[in-house]
Amino acid sequence: MAPMSYPRTQSLDFLAVCSPRVAAIHAYWDRKRDARPMPARSQIDPTELKPFLPGITLVDVGASAEDMRYRLMGTANVASRGYDPTGQPVAERLFGRSKADILENYRRVVTSKQPLYDGDMQRTASGFSRESGTIYLPLSTNGKQVDMILIYVDYADAEPPGR
Repeated sequence: MAPMSYPRTQSLDFLAVCSPRVAAIHAYWDRKRDARPMPARSQIDPTELKPFLPGITLVDVGASAEDMRYRLMGTANVASRGYDPTGQPVAERLFGRSKADILENYRRVVTSKQPLYDGDMQRTASGFSRESGTIYLPLSTNGKQVDMILIYVDYADAEPPGR
């Protein structure tokens, strides 16, 4: 049997299958960008995203994958990893099926300047929850180059059975 390809897409078709929370974050990003290709970080208001904050990560984009750094890591993301990589290089502290697959997600978002949906369902460090979908959303100060990526991870099965 051939190995399954990595479950990522940049087609908006993902909106028909993703969780309502992932769709809501995408809709928020889309409203904030208005007529621009992508919104600026300054247009994103954390008070408007309060229910989503535990699953949000912000990544500063540098000249290459080695220059990307975690700027902010939501509490659910820290718990799922079992550590807080804030301030550390993405290439050294990423979490997922493989380094190559995750770095490819970043590369695609930066080069296309478009959202990317990652449907890979990854078990978390605790084993009690799993990702049920991740969306990568580009942000740009000048509207031309991606300088930050907002990532939202939705989790399913957040509590161990029997609790």
